[in-house]
Amino acid sequence: MKHKGTRLRSASYGAASPSISESYGAAGVKAIMNLFNVKGSLLKVISLLLLSLVLISGTVLADEATLPRLLGCRGRLNGDIYRLVLDLSAPVKDYKVEASGRNLKIYLSGFDTTVAADLPLPEAGFVRSVKAGPAAGGLEVNVDLAYRAPVKAYRLPPAAAYPDRLVLDIRRIYEERQERTVAGLKVVDIYRGTAAGPVAVHAVLIPPGKAYRLQPVRAQKLETVSSIARRNGALAAVNGGYFDRSGRPLGALIIEGRWEGYPLLNRSALYIDKTGAISFGTEPALPSIEPLSDSTPWYCLGAGPRLVEQGQMKITAREEAFRDDIAVGRAPRTGLGLAADGTVVLAVVDGRQPGISIGMTLEELATLLLNLGARDALNFDGGGSSALYLDGTILNSPSDGRERPVASALAVFAGQSEGVSVAQGNNG
Repeated sequence: MKHKGTRLRSASYGAASPSISESYGAAGVKAIMNLFNVKGSLLKVISLLLLSLVLISGTVLADEATLPRLLGCRGRLNGDIYRLVLDLSAPVKDYKVEASGRNLKIYLSGFDTTVAADLPLPEAGFVRSVKAGPAAGGLEVNVDLAYRAPVKAYRLPPAAAYPDRLVLDIRRIYEERQERTVAGLKVVDIYRGTAAGPVAVHAVLIPPGKAYRLQPVRAQKLETVSSIARRNGALAAVNGGYFDRSGRPLGALIIEGRWEGYPLLNRSALYIDKTGAISFGTEPALPSIEPLSDSTPWYCLGAGPRLVEQGQMKITAREEAFRDDIAVGRAPRTGLGLAADGTVVLAVVDGRQPGISIGMTLEELATLLLNLGARDALNFDGGGSSALYLDGTILNSPSDGRERPVASALAVFAGQSEGVSVAQGNNG
């Protein structure tokens, strides 16, 4: 984003430049003028050059003595706004503000560049550093923020004990939402500035009907979500349930009636039947005799805890004996929401990246899915496992700096044999 002052132009500041005689004295001028009495064309040329250099250097010295200066900076919190103030010795006529990620660049045209490189940090902690240095035609001030945020810049004249000022109002509490279509699916990207820090959200909405079908997919031991998706020809995918270091699923995993993972602590699970209908419940009981029977679900993905039930927040982390690293605090998260009309919401929240995204609590994830239209919702494995794949690309920023290999994924395929995805209450 850019904020511009008036169009850049030449500007002179302060009083008129002193005369040559004032700058160098009468004797100096007389000595220079005597050069013109020297005979010979070569000496006359040299004399003219010397006189030109004196005129130019005198003008430059006079201009440098009158350039406006950056006196310092101040900052304070004012509700949702962090106000950064640059104190100036004279009004800034031409300026420009450029924002790129967490960095702000402020160009002050025609300003003196002899200023301390590192300016004292303003209070309140949102600004991490302020550095100044020369730029083409003036001074450049670089401001490093705690996280990226929209900014509005304006000038203020002197008042009481305050000098001329350039003010930057930085909105640290805000929300940006962008919607786009990728491979026919709606993608929602949300970026929030919060009192605790920034939060980045990425969601893909799967419409009801026969155009798409969902199913859990087993990894080849341990495999990234993008690898699982590409190997199986999936259009989209998110990481699935929990697992141990060997790649063994920790919870129920049933694929086309075959047990790939076994129940754990009677936790929450996602069910998908042969028609593609989706429902939520607790993990099925392990059959004691036959591994495959008429009562065996077609697809089941054990995860948890439950987040939303019948349009109300209902977090079952304690009932399902989840440890505090999952149940408490902010972390990268993956969740699935199901709307009343059968729309499926696959959402991933980035976390453990202070300048980019701090993650969400389970309560915040439940609220997010409710706001995205979910009537029922379930938490999946999160942390470094959280990944959202769509049409050949990982949409989020995994906290490990790269995708973490996982044991399972929930994949989205183009086409569905029959039926539609609709909420069907609880199983188990």
